[in-house]
Amino acid sequence: MNNKILIFASIVLNSTTLIFSQEEKKFKKLTIHDFTFQATGYYAKENGSTLSDFKQLAPTSVLLNEIPSTSVQGGNSLNNDYFYSFLIGLQLNNKSNAPYKGSPILRLGISSGYSTSISNSYLLQTSGRYDTITFSQNETTLFVDSTLLEFNSMNYSAHQIKLNASLNFTTKPAKRWSVFGGIGLAAGISVDAKTDIYRSIDRNIDIASGQQINSPYLYNTNMSNGYYTGVDRKNESFKNKTNTTLSAFLPIGVDFRLGTLRDFYKKIHLFYEFRPTVNYTIVPELRTFCNISLQHSLGIRYIFR
Repeated sequence: MNNKILIFASIVLNSTTLIFSQEEKKFKKLTIHDFTFQATGYYAKENGSTLSDFKQLAPTSVLLNEIPSTSVQGGNSLNNDYFYSFLIGLQLNNKSNAPYKGSPILRLGISSGYSTSISNSYLLQTSGRYDTITFSQNETTLFVDSTLLEFNSMNYSAHQIKLNASLNFTTKPAKRWSVFGGIGLAAGISVDAKTDIYRSIDRNIDIASGQQINSPYLYNTNMSNGYYTGVDRKNESFKNKTNTTLSAFLPIGVDFRLGTLRDFYKKIHLFYEFRPTVNYTIVPELRTFCNISLQHSLGIRYIFR
């Protein structure tokens, strides 16, 4: 009986040792390869939205309810956003010659930045006869016309924190110049999602002689003295619920090694990265928005090996 217990214990011990030995070998294949900092400019066509959407995002807004029904909705524009990222690169193969064979690098990190998910605008322009001036000395009549331009804009934006993961492959990484590509995913949440609404009303006074005076200055008939009339500019801001973002992207770029002789400069790389990206933004008050964006990054990378 004691012999059987000893045999069983021996088998368990040997099996455990073998398992931990294999796990240790696997772990050794995953080593820290580099540290990366990059700044990303984020260009995306705005998501389709309506005035009704913004009334749901800002149900207590006064300005939204004052937009004239005859206003013309603005066209789609490009949202200009930005992110800063800090990433750690993990080498998936620790062979001494692995970096020279372009073995894959798993990069994990965090990003922080600003994003405008939804925006819209409405414009109303009206013209009419402002006044008629008749000079008694020579009985000359001067017509004065006015143009009213009312512009309403609104956007839903947030500061975001994202977790990033990408698998990258590099061609000839030992050379001074190399190119790389891969696939990546990102997921994040908003820190302070909000809806901002702006309204401006400008008045132009047109003189029949062809002269034009832009508000906030209105001049008398001899065009010498002016006085302030004021411009109607108002804005509102409303806090929204936390949103969630998911992205899939293809990192494609060019890498430049600062030096090839001295160890310090050999480890420092500058790079440009282009990312076609599909973005999903889940807005709790509305729905899920999807768009395709183009991201451009400049960064610096320090190679530990």
